[in-house]
Amino acid sequence: MSSAVDVLDDRILILAPTGKDAVLAADTFRRDGLCTKICEDLIELGNELPRGAGVLVLAEEALFARELPVLVEALHGQPAWSDVPTLVLTRGRDPREDLQLIQSFAPAGNVTLLERPLSALALTTAVQSALRTRRRQYQVRDLMEEQRRAAEAIQASRQEVLKLNAELEQRVMQRTAELRAANSELEAFCYSVSHDLRAPLRAIDGFALTALEHCNGSLEGTAREYLDRTRGAAQRMQRLIDDLLTLSRLSRAEIKNERVNLSAIAMGIIQELRQAYPARHVEATIAPDVFVHGDAALLQIALGNLLGNAWKFTSKRERAVIEFGARILNGAPAIYVRDNGAGFDMTYAGKLFTPFQRLHTGHEFPGSGIGLAIVQRVIRRHNGEAWAEGKRDGGACFYFQLPGTDSSQRQKSGIISQTLAAQFFATPPQIGHLNS
Repeated sequence: MSSAVDVLDDRILILAPTGKDAVLAADTFRRDGLCTKICEDLIELGNELPRGAGVLVLAEEALFARELPVLVEALHGQPAWSDVPTLVLTRGRDPREDLQLIQSFAPAGNVTLLERPLSALALTTAVQSALRTRRRQYQVRDLMEEQRRAAEAIQASRQEVLKLNAELEQRVMQRTAELRAANSELEAFCYSVSHDLRAPLRAIDGFALTALEHCNGSLEGTAREYLDRTRGAAQRMQRLIDDLLTLSRLSRAEIKNERVNLSAIAMGIIQELRQAYPARHVEATIAPDVFVHGDAALLQIALGNLLGNAWKFTSKRERAVIEFGARILNGAPAIYVRDNGAGFDMTYAGKLFTPFQRLHTGHEFPGSGIGLAIVQRVIRRHNGEAWAEGKRDGGACFYFQLPGTDSSQRQKSGIISQTLAAQFFATPPQIGHLNS
């Protein structure tokens, strides 16, 4: 059928070849505001039908003409959703003859027989009912079209998702290859740093030491100072290389998840610091039974840097205090290391965990500026978070939270959160003291 049937056509096509039935029916419909079209024969009716029709009104005598196949072909050409209502005006005969009439008419199933004579009201009522049926057909057509468009949209979305998944897989493969290449380059760089840079530094330190030992009696004080400074610079460079290598390895180290006793690790680190600096007198408090889930080796590195920093930045305090423990922050257990050392200005807290960003000069407190970056790298490898609070000349407190921290820490910690570092040392808890 032509595209005209895309829009509902309320025309009533009338075919009554004998008498005045066609004219009378048309006048009746027009008085009710309906649009009509009188056809001269079945050929004209068959040609009009594809252009759109609401109802067919046919007199039975028109159905026995030899042109009937033209109408049958036009009805066959309707879309699947379309079945034009057809009203056939009969003369009132035997029901078997009416059935034969319908069967000889067309394959359309929407056929209604109206026995003549008919009143104008009965004819108009039948046509109005047929038009309502026709409108419902168009509504069904619209619903079917919406479903078709929705199905096409779903199919297009599925195809797009498949395409995006394929592109994503390709990008993942590409990024994985790039990452492997970058890791290989990093490993080659680390190897170069480990071997190619360390050897010259050892040579510089060794030659400077040899010069001091063999020429000590003939060297002036300034020359000896220069050699000492040369050795110190070489050793600082060696420590910096070691720290950088540690930082790079942390990104590639495999995480071995296990239950870790941080209290025991902290105790061991403090003991090592006491042995390394026997002249220091530090009051260290270690909370017992602080357990987390993570990699013991990596967490020992992180905790070693935090306690080492606390030890270093309290070196100018007459009474040095370091505390390790756990408390509830934002509803979750947080591990902390705090001290009453030099502290820092919270304005610059964002730089603390960035490599080489130091808030104190190397003359005040020596170091490479890598330690806290290592701490953050370890905590992030555990999908945790690290942060710090402090006050210049008022101490500092470094926190970290890890998934799977032992829930018993909730019961052991009765300390109020949101506390300034300067207030931490008003009443230090007396648990697990390690005093020199």
